[in-house]
Amino acid sequence: MTHLYRVYTQQQTEQSLYPLISALFSGATVYASRGLWQGEPENGNVIEILGSHEDRAKVFILARNIREAFAQTSVLVTIQNVSAFEVRK
Repeated sequence: MTHLYRVYTQQQTEQSLYPLISALFSGATVYASRGLWQGEPENGNVIEILGSHEDRAKVFILARNIREAFAQTSVLVTIQNVSAFEVRK
């Protein structure tokens, strides 16, 4: 089963996020986002990682590392079961 992990964080530069992500994963997608935190608007990032159930621990390590590196109150992680396939040459 493939899982889509999403990590929601306060806005950071891609250059500051990529080393934290690549230390644990060889691929991810990073989106700029806009949302509310405790009723206040804020800019953020969403990091998407396709992985297996075994990647769950690494995703939580990534979330903790982001929270600590940027002194955030919290970092949200969501997990969704998905079907995925690649179209390759």
